[in-house]
Amino acid sequence: MVHENWDRGNKFYGSSETFLFTFRGGDVIESWEATGKNDMFQFSDYKCIGFGGGSDKGRFSLYLGESMYRGNSSKTECFDNEVLSAQPEFLCMEMEVWGFE
Repeated sequence: MVHENWDRGNKFYGSSETFLFTFRGGDVIESWEATGKNDMFQFSDYKCIGFGGGSDKGRFSLYLGESMYRGNSSKTECFDNEVLSAQPEFLCMEMEVWGFE
C-alpha cells in the first residue's frame, strides 16, 4: 500500500506508513510493515515502479518493469519481507490499483 502519490524521479520517496502484503495458499494474508532500517519505501520513473529497497542495488521487495508485465520480488531491509510471489521472477497477469482520498 502506498501513502504518497506516485512521482517520476530518480530517488526513493514515501512514508513509513507504506506496507506490503501477499496472499499465501489462496486466502491467508501475510503483511510486512516498514522496519525503519531505511526510507526506501517506493520508487518510480519512466521505466519501472518498485516498493522497498535495500543495500543490494537494483533489488526491490516488489518490482514491475516498463511494460508492467515482468516483475520480481526480493527480501529487502525496508520491509524485511519474504519473497512475495511463488518464484522471485514472475509475469504480472493482472493488476488491480485502488485509490482512496
